[in-house]
Amino acid sequence: MIRSLFIISPLVFIACQGADNAMDGGALDYDGPGSEAWGNADITCSNSDDCLSSEACIDGICQVDACNGDLASSAPPIGETLTFFHENDVAVADASPYQGTYYIDGYSPSGRLDYDYSWETSGSVAVDLAGGNFYGTKAEIYATTSGGKTVDFHKSSEVMESIDLNFAVKELDAGDVDGDGLDELVAVASTDELAICNADTEQCDYYSFGGGYSMIDVGVGDFDGDTRAEIAIVLEDRGSYYLYGMNPDWEEAGQVEAWWGYPSGEPLAVTVADTDGDHYAEVIVLEDGGCFGWCDDELGLYYAVEGTDEASLSQLSRAEVDGYTNVLDIAAGDTDVDDQASLLALDESGRVIVMDSVGQTLRTSFTSTLDVTSNPSRIAMADHDGDAPKARLKKGPEPCSGSVVPMMVMLLPPYDKDHSNGTSSISYGDGESTAENFTDTVSLGLNVDVGMSANFWSIFGASLSSTVSDTVANSISYDSTTYMGNRYSMSAYPELYGTHYGGVVLSWGCFDAYTYEVSDPANYLGGADNEDLVMVVPTGGGVSLWSSSRYNALAEVLGSLPIIDIPYEVGVVDSYPTTPEYLDGQPIVESDLLFTNPTEYTVSDVGNVGWWNLVSESETNTSTLNTSLGASASITVSGIQVGGGITYGWGQAYSLTVGTNAMFAGNLPPLPDDPDTPEDEYSTYSYSVTPYIYLKEYQNENGDASAYFVNTYTQR
Repeated sequence: MIRSLFIISPLVFIACQGADNAMDGGALDYDGPGSEAWGNADITCSNSDDCLSSEACIDGICQVDACNGDLASSAPPIGETLTFFHENDVAVADASPYQGTYYIDGYSPSGRLDYDYSWETSGSVAVDLAGGNFYGTKAEIYATTSGGKTVDFHKSSEVMESIDLNFAVKELDAGDVDGDGLDELVAVASTDELAICNADTEQCDYYSFGGGYSMIDVGVGDFDGDTRAEIAIVLEDRGSYYLYGMNPDWEEAGQVEAWWGYPSGEPLAVTVADTDGDHYAEVIVLEDGGCFGWCDDELGLYYAVEGTDEASLSQLSRAEVDGYTNVLDIAAGDTDVDDQASLLALDESGRVIVMDSVGQTLRTSFTSTLDVTSNPSRIAMADHDGDAPKARLKKGPEPCSGSVVPMMVMLLPPYDKDHSNGTSSISYGDGESTAENFTDTVSLGLNVDVGMSANFWSIFGASLSSTVSDTVANSISYDSTTYMGNRYSMSAYPELYGTHYGGVVLSWGCFDAYTYEVSDPANYLGGADNEDLVMVVPTGGGVSLWSSSRYNALAEVLGSLPIIDIPYEVGVVDSYPTTPEYLDGQPIVESDLLFTNPTEYTVSDVGNVGWWNLVSESETNTSTLNTSLGASASITVSGIQVGGGITYGWGQAYSLTVGTNAMFAGNLPPLPDDPDTPEDEYSTYSYSVTPYIYLKEYQNENGDASAYFVNTYTQR
């Protein structure tokens, strides 16, 4: 499934004529149409029947009825767990029984592979094993196969779970293939069958390659850098060897489907890990050194290349396993939280050769002889002591609402109510399409955001933040930004609505909150153990148009919204300024203007004069097209506020965006000559109007920067 834009708001084109009360002129003195319309500044209520259709009575005040409609479902943004830094331990399968029982022996990477403890197998020798975060537990576990259809998961020395596959298993490995925060088990048969299994649900997806291939080994890791694991398989077909890279999520992610490579020698085993810390894992193939067993075995390092014709696993370098001719198995993983994996090669004498990246190849760092394992056969890596710093999902989803914020202030163009034939109007929306695609208009962009305590924020830093954001961007739960937008039109009607008014477009977001608990038992993060990390995922939202009088009444009561006073008199041209200014009378800073070269329009005596300013066809200040609203979402979960400023987080839950097809339109009515008067009204009262769109910045109640757009004018 290719990620697609998720749009909630309906397509609405609202004409506001006949829908407001007088503002500065006071309430109208009759019970006619509009006397209780959207401009009524009395927002007190006893129940929701006292409010308008888009409002609800909350604490005795008519407010936006937010987040009570149909909302989208969500999923944990970083899956069930997220490991910030890996600290893998080592496990070795013993092919000889101890007192009649076969064991897996665990070793710590500290020192020279010191013995930790052992796990009993199911009673048969393990022909392969794989380590991983299969269940989201603090300590990761190992899976083993004895060559039959059953795979056992060793959750502790006493407890073991198992799943049954459709084929006899030859080789195993593990990695997070689907981005859910848990590792999947990947198993292959000796023939061309492969299974990807979720241990927690005991569900498997099966694949068959055809063509009569024989499977030699399988490795799992992220070699295309998208934070989801791919699968590397060593194949043999009638004496020819192949390296095949499988991308299970290629179709939904719009990525390469597969890679092909060709080992230089006879391949014995494969593993996948990032040995150089560039976030692109290398595919490492153990190859027979040849010479009838006298030459050193070799390691071939391969990397994924996406060419114009085909994608390949190309050889990066080669390295000898110095002095070792009978290497049985290899494994790779980060053992010391430095984001670079070490390669471990197990030989038949019980020695483990530890190799690390030097430039683009591997060099031996040290060799260790295993203390306990008498007849080692296979090696694997996992954090079986649970030392790695991780975030584990504690609760969620919890529905929560973002604050209501102003997005656009619509002022009516100047016109002469005493001499014009009609009234002026204003609108904005999508200039090219009537589809429900509000990325193309003025929108409130809703994004995944994060929050945490001040103490954790000081630890979180750029590195952890990058890890979390990269995982979110590739998560199975994450689509692109959700946009809340609409299209609105408003016509002047001062006889009904008053002399000083405009429209205020309000918007809000709805979210699901997920709380993660961070564990850092080895203090790798420096004091983050038991800290909470809160993340919010947008599920929808809405947009509503209010009169400035009704909006200001709400702003005064809530105290969290800026007051927006309209100083210009609707229908009186001379009340508008002659030079561009903010509503408070200060000159507009050029960098705040959306359109840098606005056009002047002169009223006609015979017809309407209209304009359509399109972002895609006009010169704009690009800095105004996307503006973060900081902590304006004001989402608080379990005492943690999500956002920025006095809160601690990304501050990206809300952003004010203008699409490339956004259109801002206006209309001036004709100003004809009245033949019953001696003067020429057009010559006497004609005028010109220049529309401006500017970004108005303000500070919310927490002192955080926020902003909204204003459509204003000059006249001459």
